[in-house]
Amino acid sequence: MRRGVGALVVALVAFGAAVAAAAVQVSVPAAFKQLLVHVKQQTKVAVLLPSKVSLIDSLKLYPSVESLGPKGYVLDLSAAPNCHEATACFVASFSGKQGTRLPGPANATLAKGDRGWFHPSTCGASCAPVTFEFVDGGAVYSFQISNMSAKNAKAVMIGLANNAVAAGHR
Repeated sequence: MRRGVGALVVALVAFGAAVAAAAVQVSVPAAFKQLLVHVKQQTKVAVLLPSKVSLIDSLKLYPSVESLGPKGYVLDLSAAPNCHEATACFVASFSGKQGTRLPGPANATLAKGDRGWFHPSTCGASCAPVTFEFVDGGAVYSFQISNMSAKNAKAVMIGLANNAVAAGHR
């Protein structure tokens, strides 16, 4: 009996490691490549994107421009076409906007000293994505990801923001 329990524990640990390793790396600039030329022509706000994000699930992603103007942009990655940020198909969002503030008191600092605001995923009737907003160059940037592990989410989101700032305008 003990041998069976030991084998089960080993199998569960191996399964957990396989699940943890199953995260999918998505190149964010590559996902939006065809849209970025148009976005950069229409907005004065620097387009800051992390090099890649790690998602829990392997999904076919549909990039879109949710809103765009001289003072800002919202870029979405969805798991279905024409999602328009609906909870069921929303995967991630990356935005930049001039003339606004962080939605709450700063609770994080980026490598360059930029202030940031982290909000974990919360669930009610549906689950809100992990959100990180930060100030850089006079604009407020927001990264939201629904398809990510909650483990170390704040550190992950700060890392994505640091990466985006270091990479500069896409």
